[in-house]
Amino acid sequence: MENKRLLYLLICLSIFVNTAHASQSPWVKRSAGILEARINCVYSASNHETFVLAGTDKAVYRADNSQSSFYPVLQNYGKSQSINQIVSSRRVPTSIYSATEAGVFESTDQGRNWKSIYSPASTLARKALCVLADEQAIYIGTADGLYVRRNNQEQWQKDLSEVGRKIVFHLADDDTYVYAATDDEVYRIQKVDQQISKIYSFANSVSDEEEDIDQEDESVRQSLVKDLIYSKKLYVVAEHDILTSQDHGETWESLPTDGLPVNFVRKLFVDQSQNIYAATEKGIFTYEDGRWQNNVQGLTSQFTNDVTADAKGNVLVATSNGIFAKSKIDDTAVAVVSYEEVLDRFTIEPTIKDVQRMAIEYANVNPRQINSWHNQSRAKALFPTLSVGLSRADTDLYHWDTGANPDVLTRGRDYLDWSTSISWDFGDFVWSSDHTSIDSRSKLMSELRQDILDQVTRLYFERRRIQVELAIEKESEPNSILEKRMRVEELTALLDGLTGGKFSELRGERNSKAIRIKGEGNG
Repeated sequence: MENKRLLYLLICLSIFVNTAHASQSPWVKRSAGILEARINCVYSASNHETFVLAGTDKAVYRADNSQSSFYPVLQNYGKSQSINQIVSSRRVPTSIYSATEAGVFESTDQGRNWKSIYSPASTLARKALCVLADEQAIYIGTADGLYVRRNNQEQWQKDLSEVGRKIVFHLADDDTYVYAATDDEVYRIQKVDQQISKIYSFANSVSDEEEDIDQEDESVRQSLVKDLIYSKKLYVVAEHDILTSQDHGETWESLPTDGLPVNFVRKLFVDQSQNIYAATEKGIFTYEDGRWQNNVQGLTSQFTNDVTADAKGNVLVATSNGIFAKSKIDDTAVAVVSYEEVLDRFTIEPTIKDVQRMAIEYANVNPRQINSWHNQSRAKALFPTLSVGLSRADTDLYHWDTGANPDVLTRGRDYLDWSTSISWDFGDFVWSSDHTSIDSRSKLMSELRQDILDQVTRLYFERRRIQVELAIEKESEPNSILEKRMRVEELTALLDGLTGGKFSELRGERNSKAIRIKGEGNG
């Protein structure tokens, strides 16, 4: 009897847990069009606009909304490519700024076009980690300190205080102050008279190596201050604590951190309803009832770099494997489209296996090539090594001329010596000295082949996603349809480039065959 009661209790508990878990809507991947997997930052306007911007290690991408495909709008070339932050002023939302490793760029048309506004000659000064703009000035936090340009100035000025001598990782502002976070301190800058004061200092545990800004890029990003934001009150994420202040940093309170891996926090976000989100290396967390809750259902990567919300309240998360969104609208109410039914429209398209095979053959990185090298190396043992030698030596053989000049002493012919030898090295059947070279080349070839496969697979399915969107969309803006069709053509050209034109050639052959079969059927 007791066993039956225990079993009944476990069943009820299981039903309760599953129901509670199901009530949390899962994250859905929304990064179609982005070629890079890692997303550093994501931006969406908090007003009625619904476009989304995403920054990667190579480019800024734009989407008309969180449901449509992304396309590149800003691409940096060379080593300085990473996009560190995309932000707009809370008071001047018409301008959007992108802080990159190559300086700062500005867009005034919702992220469609960008222009460089800050690109100094110094490598460290050009490494922009954050940017902030208000009605009076633009502030840029760099690996070389804080730079400011006021509205009545044309040149950028480096802050002459101690903030200008430290790496500035984060910037925030309210109506009166601008807040700047360095590696272990938070400063407050008065907007009117530029008076600077230190409002918080953490434990001085940063080593000299971490303070050396001439090191690699990753070391530049190491800081005890994980994030700094302002949303009705000031939030500072420290190494082991989250601090809040409602009096401009004069006094501080600690926010409960139960359940939150604070030392892995990468971004804090507070939406318009004052809901708090934390993007961490261990997943995305929300602050509810005095405790942090983790919700990773649907995420293919728990390493999250940024979190924000769009005008409709949809939460967007930037991860190391794309952008994920969680909608307030119940996804189950949306009509389900049969994937097989949609795929029937692409029967003439090459399959992913076809594309991968064509790309491998075009790049000449087929694994059979490596096996051929090893077979040829072993077969070499069957063929002998032939050596031929020839030497010429002078002789001392002289004789009297028996012809017309009998009294002349004539020298004889030179002595020629030649030899041949044939040898076999049957040890090549077991191990050849060529194997070391083959193994080295095969390793490089395998890495190149994997890079090519990753690239063509990403391009192929990105193209297919846009094709599916075009196939199932009934009503859409003409500009959106035009952009998607152009994106399909662009991805087609990239696939042709990786397959030597075989992609479009195979599409044409299958299309001609389908037309011929259809004509025969009608006849």
